[in-house]
Amino acid sequence: MTTTVFGESMRPSSDAEATLAVSLDSDLCPFADSEYLRRVLIRICNTDDGWNTDPEAEPLITYAADRFAQLAVKHHLEPADAMAACFEAMRNPSVRYGIDPWGVIVTAVATTFRAWQFADEALTSIDTARRGGLSGCRAERFCERDLPVWEHNPAFAIDFPDTLDGEPESDAPASIPEQAHAIAALFTTHG
Repeated sequence: MTTTVFGESMRPSSDAEATLAVSLDSDLCPFADSEYLRRVLIRICNTDDGWNTDPEAEPLITYAADRFAQLAVKHHLEPADAMAACFEAMRNPSVRYGIDPWGVIVTAVATTFRAWQFADEALTSIDTARRGGLSGCRAERFCERDLPVWEHNPAFAIDFPDTLDGEPESDAPASIPEQAHAIAALFTTHG
């Protein structure tokens, strides 16, 4: 029996691991049960290097990432971001010892997604967005405007003089040496 984990086809090495390969899309997945999830997380977190060595760690992360992929898309994030947010949430003791582990994970992942989305919109760090002190702010990127910024705010407008030192501009182009002398004179007069 082969399973697909993280986009790679894997063959379980024993019958015990084959039983873990329950379809993650079905309702029969053992991780859907909160108490089973609690036992697995306690075992993983109490084992040295449990996230790398426990046979149920990878299927758990895959199941959680699939479960929150649509929520990630709703927040304009990649579905792969759900995996990082779930892993971050599942490492916290509040998930293992809370009343409802899935309830804590859902709340933590949704908060993380909102912080990531707000950090992107407000042009700030994720930690600043997570603290929530910028709730009334929204950064405005210049590229998102319909009109140039100087048409909205005259302080950004620049008037370029048509003449240099009050001399009328001639229509005939000056020679290169004349232009070089004019630039040198401009720099020397204005320091």
